[in-house]
Amino acid sequence: MNSVALFWQRLTYRLYGAKLGAGKPVPKHAIDQEYATGQAETPRFDCLLQLLAQRPTPYSILELGCGSGRLPTLLPAPQVSRYLGIDLSGEGLSRARQHNPAARFHQANFEHWRPDHPWDIILFNESIGYATDPAKTAQDFARHLNPGGWLVISHHHYGNSPAQWQRIERHFHVEHALVATNPQGQRWDIKALRPR
Repeated sequence: MNSVALFWQRLTYRLYGAKLGAGKPVPKHAIDQEYATGQAETPRFDCLLQLLAQRPTPYSILELGCGSGRLPTLLPAPQVSRYLGIDLSGEGLSRARQHNPAARFHQANFEHWRPDHPWDIILFNESIGYATDPAKTAQDFARHLNPGGWLVISHHHYGNSPAQWQRIERHFHVEHALVATNPQGQRWDIKALRPR
């Protein structure tokens, strides 16, 4: 993308997109740098595991934004029938494969990639805010849920995340909702959703 197009994209986001609940895509190199410096993990996993414990087991799980693959190391093997982690970052996936030799991972941009079979849980793990249109992306992936499946979103509470949640929840029923906070006062909203 040339500098003029990038300028207009940023200006449009600031003037209109943020208020309307648009996402803010980031380039692959920025995500690779985050994993290379080891700054990708947060305390939200305890809350995420608490929410997943509400689900009957075993379940299949598609994790979008799997990063360095922390989640599959925390889930007891009998709880998961099938797991696939998707991430844009080759650096994150390299670390994920080292820590989880039995798990499956695939490098892709979820804005363009779609699964070829249904899942019990589709999890956006700190990634929905990177979608150009988070609400539309959530709806697109909900079509790939098994009957009674959950779309789970873990989303850092910052900037226009309340507007993004508002747009997403127009199309979903909230089954469970938790809030995770860390000692620095950062907050994450974690919700299990079912399509309306």
